[in-house]
Amino acid sequence: MGSKPCLYPDPTYRPLETSWDSDEDTPVPRCGHTLTAVATTKTHGARLIFFGGATASSIRLPRANDSVHFYDVLSRKRIRLHQSGDTPSPRAAHSAAAAGTMVVFQGLGPRYGHVMDLVAQRYLVTVIGNDGECNL
Repeated sequence: MGSKPCLYPDPTYRPLETSWDSDEDTPVPRCGHTLTAVATTKTHGARLIFFGGATASSIRLPRANDSVHFYDVLSRKRIRLHQSGDTPSPRAAHSAAAAGTMVVFQGLGPRYGHVMDLVAQRYLVTVIGNDGECNL
């Protein structure tokens, strides 16, 4: 006896307007960046962190950047963060994962196409990309 496939309709999407308070908060057009969701805490709602990326057509890092932006889902505002401590180097085609409220970045240099995820809220699993040419 055959079973019927369970079909679900596509969700309905709608555009959301975002804003920022200063020109410094405006992200530049880029490719090869990461976007990572960070969990809600007692003091902050849901947030998205986006980092790095190349501003040229090649991801061989001729114009990679190290800017980190924070997007608050509730207020719909983007803010450029200025991290303290060791600043991540400019990069593109890297990966990121959230471990609680901490975002971990990995990748740079002769390799690209990394993937990373937190498994069972305990193990950070990273798969290193390859070192060949990237044809986007």
